[in-house]
Amino acid sequence: MINYPWINLLIVFAVILTLITRLFFMKNGFILEMKGALPKILGRRKEDSKWAKHLRIAIGAAVVFYVIDMFILFLQHEAEGLQQQIGGMS
Repeated sequence: MINYPWINLLIVFAVILTLITRLFFMKNGFILEMKGALPKILGRRKEDSKWAKHLRIAIGAAVVFYVIDMFILFLQHEAEGLQQQIGGMS
């Protein structure tokens, strides 16, 4: 499928987005206010933000895409190994 080094950035993106979602958009996440250069914590969320659902869908899609890509790469490596074994028998 996609055999590029940047595909690994997809999983890094998913992990960072998961942490941001958990810390700021879901229940008990921080509510921040910017005063100057440093943010100030105003409190905790009582319920999930309206963006939390959309972010969870994006995270899930990134993880599914990554897992499918890794499975396809695994199958390609196994196929190469079988071709070498068959070529050695002749």
